[in-house]
Amino acid sequence: MLILYLLCSLLQLMSTNANAMKSEDPIPTGYASYTFFPSEFSLYKGKITEPFDGNMNEVQRLQTIESTLGMTLEMKNVESGVYMFDSNQTLKGLDFLMTFNVGSKRSIRTVMSSISLTTRFIGSQGDWNAWQFFVKNFDTNQDELLASNLLANDWVWSDLTGNITFANLDSSYMTEEGEIEVRYLTNGPPGTFDTSALDSVELRINVNEKKQTSTSKIFTTLTTDAPVPTSISTYKFYPTKFSLGRGKVIEPFDGNLNEVQRLKTQESTLGMTLEQKNVEAGVYIFDSNQTIKGLDFRMTFNLGSNLSIRDAITSMSFKATFMGSQGDWNVWQFFVKNFDTNEEELLTSNLLANDWVWSDLSGTKLISLGGSYVNVAGEIIISFVTNGPVGTFDASALDFIQLTVNTNEGQPTTTSAPAATTVPSDSVPTVFTAYKFTPTKLVLSK
Repeated sequence: MLILYLLCSLLQLMSTNANAMKSEDPIPTGYASYTFFPSEFSLYKGKITEPFDGNMNEVQRLQTIESTLGMTLEMKNVESGVYMFDSNQTLKGLDFLMTFNVGSKRSIRTVMSSISLTTRFIGSQGDWNAWQFFVKNFDTNQDELLASNLLANDWVWSDLTGNITFANLDSSYMTEEGEIEVRYLTNGPPGTFDTSALDSVELRINVNEKKQTSTSKIFTTLTTDAPVPTSISTYKFYPTKFSLGRGKVIEPFDGNLNEVQRLKTQESTLGMTLEQKNVEAGVYIFDSNQTIKGLDFRMTFNLGSNLSIRDAITSMSFKATFMGSQGDWNVWQFFVKNFDTNEEELLTSNLLANDWVWSDLSGTKLISLGGSYVNVAGEIIISFVTNGPVGTFDASALDFIQLTVNTNEGQPTTTSAPAATTVPSDSVPTVFTAYKFTPTKLVLSK
């Protein structure tokens, strides 16, 4: 009788667990974003040196951040909170598999529209020893590149990011059981096999990023409640997030990349040096003269509730308060990311800045496909970059950053083309009109 009772209890427990496994949330019908962390690890090549016993079950190590961007491993001892790897074993290379289980959210499988990965990494720069992250496509049985250490700083903690946007809602990257597989790999090249470490790995899945049909262009629009603007409108945005791909942040002194308010307000006075008005507490100061020369500081601007303007954008104007060398010595440039071409396009530079006094830099970009410059998460990404030239790498500072986005410029106010209008000299134009002017006064400041 006791055996029969235990058997019935076991069957009931198995049935309960099976039902729990089958339970899943309803399929989302609108845009949504979900964040997941690794739930299981497997090692196929290479060696885990931390945890010291090669433990594959300490998944929480990659779910929290212990390190500080820009610091070396020794400057802040975080070995107990990270995974460290060695690819220089008898069999060269490393293949570390991370499984992400979405649990009851596996209903999103059929409406996935993009995947993005963010991880904190320390190791060699990508032009020496390439470390890459791949996501598994279960339909093709191929691994597709998500992110790499190509822009990472050499042996300081760096954030790596990458994304894949699907042409259509896609279930190829998740199993029916709700698992996504991401591999962390290095295959050299030969002679460069080294160690590396990861502190956190975060996978974001976006769903139902809808396409809008157009006879003249193809663009992607996230579903929002706000209407798409139909007239000329102006919006101002400030950075909401920073990431450092190369170089060093020396102010804030701890390399903090979260003090976004420093670039939302202006502390400096144009024409003054840094010493004339001490504003270090309100600015960002950079150094491009590290072991790996140059700087790549990325600023993210999030459209937020104004996401509906994405495909109506016709121009963007950028303004920065800058201090550093003149552009004919050490060139500092601002680029905006074009997500359609995966290229960065020049916005402005320090070419006309005064040498080592606070100067305003500005630039305007006319846009034919507004959606090309806004990613699926509603973000515009602007990079502050110097690549020298060689022998000129120096420091610089930023005090204020502002991005102005304009929509529907040049759009007629009626369905038919307006008649040509002669504007008297003392009247305000009421339709879109272009004017040409020639200089009336010249001033030489230096």
